[in-house]
Amino acid sequence: MVQLFEAGYNVRTAVRDIAGFEKIKSLKAAAPYNSQIEPIIVPDITAPGAYDEAVKGVKYIIHVASPFASSNLFDGDFELCYMQPAIKGTVGMLESANKATGIKRVVFTASILSIASFGIVGTDTVVDGISHNLTHISYFTDPPSS
Repeated sequence: MVQLFEAGYNVRTAVRDIAGFEKIKSLKAAAPYNSQIEPIIVPDITAPGAYDEAVKGVKYIIHVASPFASSNLFDGDFELCYMQPAIKGTVGMLESANKATGIKRVVFTASILSIASFGIVGTDTVVDGISHNLTHISYFTDPPSS
């Protein structure tokens, strides 16, 4: 997001509640750009039309998150708790973008969990091609023993 701010873009951030927005604003890297951040509350990303208001008037959409219900991916039903909400949220975003006018590009990225562990989520840690943490790979490929 900082790269978007530095390039002069304003960012509308879809969050589930205002507490999520406050968490983003409080990150040290985002603080200098708070005037360029606008929240939009999307409490249920799986609801039909959930992103309709969020995409109105924007030119570009960068979808960077995927829901996760707990810090332990092996709690509960993985398909029900993680996969279905991620799919519904992504399809919903595309449907909202398709209904809107003026959108030039939609970019989807993977969840941060594809390159970093839960330990860095919500911190000011910069994760990039050089500093990424691959310790999570064994977590995803080797389920905990029961």
